[in-house]
Order: sequence, then structure tokens, then C-alpha cells
Amino acid sequence: MKKIVVLSLLALTFQITKAQDFKKLEIITALPGKLEDAKTELDKIMADPKAQVKPDGYLWKAKIYSSMNADAKLQAKYPDAFKIADEAFTKYVELDPSLKLLKEKNQAEAATNLYSSAYKDGVRTFNNKVWDSAAVYFNYAVKYSDILFSNKLLKSDAPFDTTAILYAGYSAQNAQKVDDAVKFYTRLINANVKDAGFTELYKYVLLQYIKKNNKAEFDKYLAISKKAFPKEEWDDYEAEFINKNFSLADKVAAYEKEVAAGTLTAAKYSQYADVFVNIPKEDKDKMDSLTLIGYQFKALDAYKKACELDPNDGIAHFNAGIIYYNLYGVYEDRVAENKRALRDFVAAHVVEKDPKKKPAAETKYKEQVDALKKLNTDLEKPMTEMADGGISYIEKSYTILKDKPNLANGKDLTEKEKVERVCLRKSVDILANMYAVKRDKAAGKDPKAYDAYDAKYKLYDSLHK
Repeated sequence: MKKIVVLSLLALTFQITKAQDFKKLEIITALPGKLEDAKTELDKIMADPKAQVKPDGYLWKAKIYSSMNADAKLQAKYPDAFKIADEAFTKYVELDPSLKLLKEKNQAEAATNLYSSAYKDGVRTFNNKVWDSAAVYFNYAVKYSDILFSNKLLKSDAPFDTTAILYAGYSAQNAQKVDDAVKFYTRLINANVKDAGFTELYKYVLLQYIKKNNKAEFDKYLAISKKAFPKEEWDDYEAEFINKNFSLADKVAAYEKEVAAGTLTAAKYSQYADVFVNIPKEDKDKMDSLTLIGYQFKALDAYKKACELDPNDGIAHFNAGIIYYNLYGVYEDRVAENKRALRDFVAAHVVEKDPKKKPAAETKYKEQVDALKKLNTDLEKPMTEMADGGISYIEKSYTILKDKPNLANGKDLTEKEKVERVCLRKSVDILANMYAVKRDKAAGKDPKAYDAYDAKYKLYDSLHK
């Protein structure tokens, strides 16, 4: 029993001694200009192996070194003071994860010093565009502000320091540390931080999940974005995800699924139409001409649906008209090929000289000539449909766009207005061309139609510039 009593007394003596040592540190650190003396005293305490497994010394070390880092002269003398203070505080948290000692003793000064220094240096390096350093400093600022805010060690009811997290994200983004930027931005998004200026954060996160082909996270944050900023155009991001990460077959399947479900908006119809028009070269190389034309018609149908849902969409009307115009060109090329084939066939024809064989030979020859002529006759109807469709939709686009402010002078245009201006300028060229074609076909056949088409041609040709 005596041995046990002796050991207990020794342990009690040690605890009392250490308490007295830390009390001495309180006295020293309270005196101005005595931080180095406090450091010397702390070094003596921490030299004891028993002190190295207790949280008290590490909390004091974090406090002393963070205070030295906050002093300009001592910081110059001890350039690693911040690093040492951070390592000491990290060790303290490891030994006292509930921060009981820090809260009981009101020893928040170490965390406050580290937070303040990190934030100040973060601002300095951010303003100097030293992004890597700014990212590191703001990372520390977030670390210590989280400790202070979550434990109610500051006079604030806020759950966290929004500004520190925001600039940690900005710095990481500028430093090309994408994962860190996403980590900070999604933290703000998940906390429902949705100030008007924060839409770019939401967009950045969506773009990164598009690049990573992470559909689960993309869908999650797309839904949050739509709810937070319902007036923004989020459909473009959904289309971008599909365009970047889906195969052509997957895109078609997704389109047909949404058509069947009736969930497509005007904008999404246009986006799918863009997909069917802009088929990647590697897919095009595997298709025959009929398959490619089939995608043109699929795109045309999608653009027309977009026009039905949004009758004032000048771009969708223009694009529908352009597909009609391009398909007209396909038929026109076929007509030219058929004419060449007929011409070559006639030129190669050899008249049968045998009177007995001549009637049958001439009959067969005529049948072949008529068959070649019929190819073009059969193309007249679809050619007319394509020409009339092109004129109808492009003229509608012109009507929608011609009186829009800013488009005429081209100043201070949004990205959408820049596209609209291109549509407006090209529409007059195409309309002049198409009406010239219609006019020339009516020449000598329908004077009234000729005059009407000629008047239209002259109108749009006069607008060429």
C-alpha cells in the first residue's frame, strides 16, 4: 500500500508542478514584450516527456507562437512561427478533440491569431494575384474560422465565415486547383448561399462535373441551381453534359425519351437539334449519305418544335430555315447529277442501224431517257417544299429580329444578341438568293409569280449591306 501511496503523491506533485508552470506562463504572456521569455519557459516544460502527451503544452505553444507570428519583429526573427503554431494547435486538437481545455480556459487566442494572420495574408497575396499562396492562406483561414464559429468562440451567430470560404474557392480556382475550388463552392451551395453574385459559383461546379462526367453530382447540383436561380438558363449546362459525355446513340435515346415524356422546352429542343446538326466527324465517317440526311430531318423537326413552343425565337427559326435551305441544296445537287447522267447517256447513245432491231432499241432508249428525266421530276416536289420551308422560317426570323434594339448597330451586345445579329445579316442574303431562284423558275411560265418573287428579291438584295 505504501508504494501505491508514494506513486500517487508523486503524480500529484507532478500535476501541481505543471499547473504552477502554466500559471507562470499566464503571468509572463500577460506582460508586454515577454513572448520570447514565455517561449523559453515553455521549452523547459515541453522537454519533459510527460508534458508531451498532454494537451495543455500544445495549446500554450500554439498561443505563444501564433502571438509571435502576429508581431512583425518577432515574425521576422521566427519566420516559421505560423507553421509551428499550426502544428501545435493540430496536435492539441488531436489530444483534446472536444476542445474542452480551450473552452474552459477561454484559450481561443491561438485560433483567433492563426485565423486573423491567415486571412490577412490571404487578402495580401490574393490582391497581388499570387494564387497558390492565397489558396494556402485562405485554406488556413477556413480551418481556424470553422473552429471559432462552430464552437461559438466569436460574437457571431453565423455558422461559418462565408467570405473566407468564398475566397478560398476563388484562390483555388485561379490556382487551377479544381477539386479544392469545387469543395469550397459546394460547401456554400449546400448551405443555400445564393446571393445574386454567386451564380458563377454554381456554374463553375456544374462545368467541373461535366468535365469529370460525374452525372450523379451534376444532376444533384443542377437541381439545386435551378431552385436557387430559377431565371437562369440552366438547360444549356444539361445540354453540354449530354454533348460532352453521351455517344450519338445515347443522345438520340435521351432525346426520344424526353419527347415521349413531354419534358422538352423550346431551349432543349434547340439544343438537341444542335446535337443532330453538329455530328462529330468520327460518327459522320461511319454513316452513309441517307443516314446523314436523316439526322438533318431529325434536327429540322426539333427546331420546328422549338419554334412552336417559342414563336419569338429568331435563332431557332433561322436554324430551321437553314436546314431547309441546306436540304434544298442536297436535292439541287441530285438534280445536277441526274442531268449530267442524262447528258452522258444521250451522248453515248448509238443509233441502231438494223431496221429490224431499231424499233425495239429506240423504245428501250426512250424508256431509259424517260426514267432519267423522271428522277428530276420526282425531285421537284421535295425541292419546292425545301425552298418554301427555308423562305418561310428565315423570313420569320428576319421579321422577329429586324426591329430588335442594338442589333442594327452591333454595340453592347450580349452573347445571344451577337448570334441574333449574325442570323439577321445572313437572313437577307439567303432570302435574296432563294427569291431569285423562285423568280427564275417562274420566268416564262407565271408572270404574276415572277413579279412577286422579283419584288421580294429586290427588297432583300437592297438590305444586303
